[in-house]
Amino acid sequence: MQTGQRPRFHPAGPARLAVLALALSLASCIIALPGAEALIVPAAPSMANGGAHGGTADLASGSACQRSSAMSVQAFKATLAGTKGGLVLDIDETLSWTVAFWVERMQKLFGNPENLSVKDMADKYKLTQNVPYWQTDEAFAWMQKTRESEEAQEELPLVEGALQGVNDLLSNSVPLVGYLTVRPQAVLAPTERWLRAMGFPVLPVVAKPDDVPFQQGNAWKAEALRQLLPEVACIVDDNPSLPEHVGDRYAGRVFLYSHASAAPHLTHHTRACPTWPDVVREVSEWYAVETAST
Repeated sequence: MQTGQRPRFHPAGPARLAVLALALSLASCIIALPGAEALIVPAAPSMANGGAHGGTADLASGSACQRSSAMSVQAFKATLAGTKGGLVLDIDETLSWTVAFWVERMQKLFGNPENLSVKDMADKYKLTQNVPYWQTDEAFAWMQKTRESEEAQEELPLVEGALQGVNDLLSNSVPLVGYLTVRPQAVLAPTERWLRAMGFPVLPVVAKPDDVPFQQGNAWKAEALRQLLPEVACIVDDNPSLPEHVGDRYAGRVFLYSHASAAPHLTHHTRACPTWPDVVREVSEWYAVETAST
């Protein structure tokens, strides 16, 4: 597909989804040999409710296959062969309120001279690395250590409305196919455990390779989205730099969560969604139009 060409929506049929679910379930038990490209794909999602927080049921519970291996962008794309127009979700600040966890701890460790509440500080600075009085080597070292901490990933609170929003998307037949995150692959296993514990669909998680610096995370994610076309056509993400990184000619769609507006020159592929109900409405409407046009 040429760059800039709009992907055609082509969801997989029930028979193909059933076969894919079996393949993904078996693939999750494969442990990569040294030197081989690792493939993991957790079991396919269920549409039934009943997760720990009233969300999608955990199909992996009780499985003997608990080990996770990193999935490359190319491997993820291969699992979606024959499917077009899928949706992926960001995790931090889209599903998990990661900044709240960080702010609470960093206020205790590194000070809070403005006496801001956790929410007020998160609203004001958005990211902990933007807080002016935390611009120290000690604070940055703590942030890097926490990014790579398995324990930290499992203690994160939910973003308000995220679980209900994801279930609403599934109810509206939106083809959710996975998660795409700039978290390092080193914390893939606790990330998957957190998603299951919260009740989110059990789907592949594609994480940033450990050798890609944190500062280059959104550039890596943008390139991943370009490579995943046309199998993946949309993402829900909170980072306002992502639409810039995918470029003017990106043929997919970015649904920019927690923002009231998008840059005017990027509105052809970016839709601002201040709340999760806005995400559900915008994404569902887009897929309804795409389905009707095919």
